[in-house]
Amino acid sequence: MDLIGPISEIFKCLCSPICEYFDYYRKLDENMEELDRVLRELENKKKDIEATLSRVEREQGRKPSNQVSDWFKTYEGSIRKQRVLNRRWRKEIASHVRVWEKMLRRRLKK
Repeated sequence: MDLIGPISEIFKCLCSPICEYFDYYRKLDENMEELDRVLRELENKKKDIEATLSRVEREQGRKPSNQVSDWFKTYEGSIRKQRVLNRRWRKEIASHVRVWEKMLRRRLKK
């Protein structure tokens, strides 16, 4: 009987992260769609800023500030990271699907 307390504590410690992982996994498509939506908004913002900069440079001959240049560099870095993340998730999902398929096939054969 003295083991029930520690075992239930271990179960609580393991259950929370596992449930959180499955929740992220379950909402993966939704989260990736949200990320794509935010990136589209960011792309539109970038285009607006580029158009404004182009107009100001044409009309006033002014160059963009360092802050604007840094923003563009940050933007490009964010886009690269998103693409890497997207590729990594797709590979991981494909891997998980193959594992589940193998497990299901084994179960069905029994």
